Amino acid sequence: MTDALIQSAYAVGGVYKEEFEQVLREYQAGRNLTDVLIDTAYRVDVESFSSLISLLIKIYDKGVEAAEKIQQFTNDMQEKKKFLIMEKAGKASIKLIFISMIFALIPLLAVIGYPAFYNIIQAI
Repeated sequence: MTDALIQSAYAVGGVYKEEFEQVLREYQAGRNLTDVLIDTAYRVDVESFSSLISLLIKIYDKGVEAAEKIQQFTNDMQEKKKFLIMEKAGKASIKLIFISMIFALIPLLAVIGYPAFYNIIQAI
């Protein structure tokens, strides 16, 4: 498990690499891996990362096949991301409706309103 954490940390890089390096340092210092992972989840405080940590703890404690569980986790995260993108797109389309309505309404009022205004001025 620790070898997999090392490889994934170097593959991902960035902040996650630093966090997993800290996990490995604490584990090598003699702390229980489960406790170290729980502390990391509290320290990072990101929902998807906490979900990954809880999955890693389950895999470590129960000795379950890791590849299938992690594949399922990534599929779930991809679906959540798709739903989030679809939600944002829906909100953006509502905002665009009002903007396009303004750009369509002003020329329409000019085309219809100008002759009416002109006839009223002529009548006075």
